[in-house]
Amino acid sequence: MSAAADDGVSISSLTGAAELETRITAHCRTEAKR
Repeated sequence: MSAAADDGVSISSLTGAAELETRITAHCRTEAKR
């Protein structure tokens, strides 16, 4: 496996985690408003 491939996977994982965290945060805020 090349270094470039590793970087690509890491970036994708970080982006996915950030997106998931954003969704969870938004969901919690929506629930808190109820």
